[in-house]
Amino acid sequence: MGHVIIRAGQANPRHSHTTCEEVLYLLRGRLRHSMGDERVTLEAGDTLTVAAGVAHGAMNVGEEDAEMIVAYSS
Repeated sequence: MGHVIIRAGQANPRHSHTTCEEVLYLLRGRLRHSMGDERVTLEAGDTLTVAAGVAHGAMNVGEEDAEMIVAYSS
């Protein structure tokens, strides 16, 4: 598990985890998350599951820092 903050206007680079799923729970803020060719906007309280091996990344599209909890299947 981990705790991640993406500052307003910032992003994390696209990456993948070849050996595990990742589950994101957004505590506050607003993120545009890309997974493969799909894009989804997350609001506080939303959960997203990313399958192993799928490239993904997030851009903070809100006016406040985005704060999330991440959990990995292994």
